[in-house]
Order: sequence, then C-alpha cells, then structure tokens
Amino acid sequence: MLNELHQVVTALQGRGVAIEEQHPSLTPMGKNDPLLIVELDTTGSPADLVIEQPEIAGKLLRVCHGSQGSSFPGFNIPTPLRVFARTKPDKLKDRFKELRRQRRDAAWVSRFVHKLVSRSKSATFTSAQSKQFERSTRELVGWLRADFATGGQELANFVRLLQSVSDARPELASFAAETAKLLATSGTGASTEQRWLMAEWLFTNRKLPVYLQCQVDDRNQPRVADSRMGRLLNQQLLDIGAQPFDSNSRSGACPATARDAYTGQPCEITDTFPDPKVTLLGNVRLFANNTSEAACFFRYGLGGSETFKVSKETAQQMAGALLQLASDDRLNKTCRPIPSNRGGKQDLLVAYLEDEPDAPDPYVELFGNEAPTFDAPDFAAAARPVLAALEGKVAANPNQLVRLLAIAALDKANKQVSLNRSFTVGEVMAAAKAWQAGAANCPPVTLPFFDREAKKPLPKSRTAPSPLDAASVLNKVWASNSEGGFNWDFHRIFSVSDAYDVFLSPASLRESKTRFALQTLLARMSNVFASAAVVKATWDFKTLNEPARWCVLKAVALAGIFLNQLGQRHELFMKEPTYQLGRLLAYADSLHQQYCKHVRGDETPTQLIGNALFATALEQPVFALARLAERLVPYQAWAKTFKNTNPEVKSGYEKTLLRLIGACAAHFIEDHEGTFVIRVDELPGRMSDTDKAKLLLGYLADHPKPETQKD
Repeated sequence: MLNELHQVVTALQGRGVAIEEQHPSLTPMGKNDPLLIVELDTTGSPADLVIEQPEIAGKLLRVCHGSQGSSFPGFNIPTPLRVFARTKPDKLKDRFKELRRQRRDAAWVSRFVHKLVSRSKSATFTSAQSKQFERSTRELVGWLRADFATGGQELANFVRLLQSVSDARPELASFAAETAKLLATSGTGASTEQRWLMAEWLFTNRKLPVYLQCQVDDRNQPRVADSRMGRLLNQQLLDIGAQPFDSNSRSGACPATARDAYTGQPCEITDTFPDPKVTLLGNVRLFANNTSEAACFFRYGLGGSETFKVSKETAQQMAGALLQLASDDRLNKTCRPIPSNRGGKQDLLVAYLEDEPDAPDPYVELFGNEAPTFDAPDFAAAARPVLAALEGKVAANPNQLVRLLAIAALDKANKQVSLNRSFTVGEVMAAAKAWQAGAANCPPVTLPFFDREAKKPLPKSRTAPSPLDAASVLNKVWASNSEGGFNWDFHRIFSVSDAYDVFLSPASLRESKTRFALQTLLARMSNVFASAAVVKATWDFKTLNEPARWCVLKAVALAGIFLNQLGQRHELFMKEPTYQLGRLLAYADSLHQQYCKHVRGDETPTQLIGNALFATALEQPVFALARLAERLVPYQAWAKTFKNTNPEVKSGYEKTLLRLIGACAAHFIEDHEGTFVIRVDELPGRMSDTDKAKLLLGYLADHPKPETQKD
C-alpha cells in the first residue's frame, strides 16, 4: 500500500493540493465509547465532570507517549474505581444489565449508586498501572511543556493545563479516588443513561477514557476539549519538527540516516511509521518495521529503521494521503464499508482516480454499492452519476487508472490490504455497461415485496445487482426452517476479489471464475428457486420470506449476467429447448393451480406437478419431460371440457394455458398418427451449468396473465 500512497502524494502535489499531514504522535480518542471530560481546578485536582458522546470524542486528539497506553491530555483510567470485598465486577455488570431493563428513573439510580459507594472502597492499582499514569502526567507533560513553550496565544489553554498538571504531579490512586467521588455525587443533572454509565465506570471493568482541561481558562481561545485544539496541537508539532515522545528520541541520540527509498534524497530515517485513524477501522499502521516477531530482519542488520528506509516527512505525507482518501469526511466518496471475507465483518474499500485522488465524484459507489433490501438503490441507480462523470474522463484519457484498495481488520491491532487492483477508466466504463446489459439478459421474474409506505405487497420484476451482491448471494447457504420458510448461513466460497474479477478482469481470467460462480449459484439456490416458482404460481408470498425472495430476484439477474459473460444472449437462448422445458414446467404448475382453484375450492396441493419435477429436469431433462407428459393428461382433459358455473370465480386462463403448453410441447413432442413421441435429440443428455441456468430462467419467467384474472 505504501507505493500507492506515494503515488497519491505525488498526484496531489502535482495538482497543487495541500496534504493535511498529521504528526505521528497525534491520534484521536476512541469513537466507540463515551468520553469523560475531567476539569481540573487551580491545584490540578478534578473539580467537575462532563460526559461527551462517542462521535464528539472521536474528534479530540491526544499526544501519544512512545510507551503504549500513555498519552495526554486524553488517556484511559483503570477500572473499576470502587471495589467490594466479595462481589466481582463481572457479576455487577450482569446485575446492572438486569436493572437497566426495569427502566428505573435517574433519582433511583443515584440512590442506588450512593448505597454501593457506602459499601465499597477505593480500588488499588498495580505498579505498572501507576507508572503508565505517571508517564502520561509527568514525563510526557514535561516534554510537551518544552515543545509548546513557543506556542502562540491560541494555545494558551493547553499551556495552562500543562503547567497545572506539572505543578500538581498527580498520582493515579488519588486522581482515581477524586474522580470516583465526583462520579458518585455530581449526577444531579445527569440523565438515567448517564447515571448508569457512571455506575459502570465506578464498579465494573467498563473502559474509562478521560480527557483533561482546566476549569478556569481563557474563554477567548479554544478550550482543550475542543476539536479546534487538535488542529492547533498538530500544527505546532509539525512546525517545530517534534521528535517522537520516547526516551531514545528525547535523549538526543543521533537518528539513523540514509537515502529515502522514494525520493532518493539523504534524510533521517524513521523507525516507526504513523498509524492514521481511518473511518470504520480505526488506526492503520502503514508499515510495521520494528516488530520483535521479525527476528530475521535483525539477524541480518535490517531491523528497525533499516528494514525500509523512508524519511519522516515521506511517512507523514503518506499518512496524510491515506486520511485524504479514508477519513470520516470521505465516507461514500472515496471510501465505504464492504462485506469482509469473514462473515459479519466489514472491510474498508477505497476507490479513486490515480491522477486525481481529490476528485469529488463518488467513484467508490460504482464498486462498493450493495442493495440489502428491495427498495435500496441497485447497481444501475448507484452507477448512473459515476458513469456520467467517467464519460468525460474516458474522452480525455481512456487509459487513466482507477485504483481499488480494500483494507481488512485482522484484529483490533492488525490491518491488512486484502485487495489491490487498478483498471483503466475505459475498462471500467465498458465493464459497467456490460454488467447492466447482463442484468437485462434474462426474462422478467415478478415477485411480491411488502412496501411499508403503501402498506401492501407490490410486484418487482427486475433489478441490477452489483458485483458485491454477487459475492453476498453466492456466500449464502439456504436451509428450510420449521415455519416453512428459509434461513441462511454465511459460508464463504466466493470472495470480493473474485466478484471484481468477474466484473472487470480480462476474458481469460473472467471466464473460469464466471463458470464457477454460475455453478455455485445453481448449487446453493436451487431449493429457493423452486419455492419462488410456487410463490409465482400461487401468489402466496408467506411461504417464502422477503430476504429469500429478494435473493432470488438478484440471483436471477446474476444468472443473466453470468450467461452474458459466457456469450449466451437471451434473444437466442429463450428459443432453445432447455429454456422451453422450463416454461413447460411453469405452465404445468399454473394449470395445476387453476384446477385446484376451480375443483378443490382454491386449496393448493402440497406440491405442484411442474415443481415436483424441477430438480429432476436439472439433471435428467428427457426423463422429467416424459413424466410431465404423463401427469399433465388429466389436467389437460379437465381444461378442455371445463365450463365455469360460478359467476363469483373468474375463469378462462385455463384455455390460455392449454395453448401455451401446446406451443412449448411442440419443441419436444410430435404427433405420429395419434401417438405422441418425444424428440430426445432436442434436449441434452447431460445438462451443463449453462443449460441448467437456461431451464431455471424459463421456469421462473413471467407468463401472460389472463385479462379476467384478479390482481
């Protein structure tokens, strides 16, 4: 990823775009947990508390010590702050959950907390925890005082905080005890939720991030717990070229020097790379070159800064480039979450023009769109504005590259590039148009979906699934449940990179993956397809839940896309015998349903005759056709002689179905002097996956409705 980020830096510099660099020692507070603002009095002791929501906390920056866990003015306090002789924090956490469900008011929670405080005592902390706190409030504060001695007036409140903490020399035990006292007594104006949060900080192991600022400060300048202060801190550290906040760097040791791997210029080599905080994933270490696990590097003298020789300035520019592409304010423009190869997880997709990484058009929508529900924008809707923007790029330079990067979180600490591809804008345009043409390479298949605004089921017959929809559909394994519907489990067989290969890769690579995708689609969806056909015949959508129906509609379009990629066009294959056999099965289902409607009082049988032979037809089409010809005879005889005597029940469709069945049967059956003979050579002896897909589309395709049929 470093090479791609350096290309972004070069492109931005060439376009005159300023890269917002962030000093490597600065990092945002966590955006997943509420933050406790602790205001200090003139003696440096906690005097007041304010709770900030996670979205606000994530905008506040802190300076990190070289030792993990130490930072300023924000850091974590070990919890619980109060302990009991016998009750463990985990048990209290479960008890609090039970009490929360009882919906007690804030006053009750306050009384409950006071009672617990009276029965508990202050927690004791380990030597390691105390030393970590001292590194934040003593060693780091001392270094910061020196670095900010030349700061401007706008940094006055931060400098005042440094002075106050330096003079107070707080210890963890006393600081935690004073904070606990405020948590127990300062909740008069707090909401019920905030009171429970305070209780968890006091008595459970819930993470407690705190952020310091002075209670009395210059209100004409930004306060410390203000997002503007973070930008001021960053600018000051960059302006003075602040060294990392660790003992080696601050002791005046001579840094390693070499030639920068990218610029070729002599420079001081960084031994740690920045870890900018990107949307969704949090901190991303650009390059881990100092890990003790890579002993082979150290054995050959390539450990630390010798592993990859890059200057501090270049590393900071790369971090700024990543933030330019993947920060929170670039979400759904150049980056967005996409499904991970691990079920239930998400990766971060980054998409941009290599020559214009600052372009405002949301190119990531073309590659990252996914329609989880029937009323969400499909690929055609999401791609429309992007393709309009790409047309101008293709006209100017069809060989300009679009870069795709996907970053996966292996765990909280480790991130990895899971996808790195580039395509020309000309290739992207052609692929998008071919993909949409493929989505139309199938007959309409109408299924009902409940519209919440209209408050009734509405028909939907077409969609254009995205490449990510392909991965989503293929990775689902469906199984029937006890209620007659379907549930799915995630079993990965088709990755996101596979989906992009089917979408964009050259024909030599695309064909093999397309054939595999089609095979997987038929294997994993055949039982759901069969149930969808029953829904179409009976219009009883309760037998197939909405997620399954939506998956069927996307799968039908994907079958059309895969067939189109393999050179199979619907205007031709819809005339082929395999497709017509699918139509014959569907018409047989409808005729059977009409018989039940008029003869059995609209009572649908356990299985319709065409549906019963669908699985057989996928493997043995000739045998299935022979069995169908036998089973159709009584229903055909009924339809020929049926006369409706009930004016409340409309009829006539059975005659239309007889005509349609006859037209389909003519493709396989001949009448030789009153004897019907199946033309075996019209159907394949062994069904290929493309044959199965054609039969499937024929079976699910809409057929003419009678004019007299009720909607």
